[in-house]
Amino acid sequence: MTAISRAVATISCADCYTRRPRSSLTSTDTSTLRTWALELKERLGFKRAAVALARKLAVIMHAMLRTGELFDPHEGTPAAA
Repeated sequence: MTAISRAVATISCADCYTRRPRSSLTSTDTSTLRTWALELKERLGFKRAAVALARKLAVIMHAMLRTGELFDPHEGTPAAA
């Protein structure tokens, strides 16, 4: 398999993945990570916010792999008073 055919296969696989309906979070759900990223986008612009979000996700994934903990999209949310 050549590099080009691998890239095409990866893109088509990613395209199938992005077109699947999401079951865990819908566009109306909010998480602290999503809120943080949207606020950052308003302050810094899309490109810088995208890089910051990618780095934050990489750090979260590394910690998850290291500890075996599952991702909680609502972690860090203030408790209801």
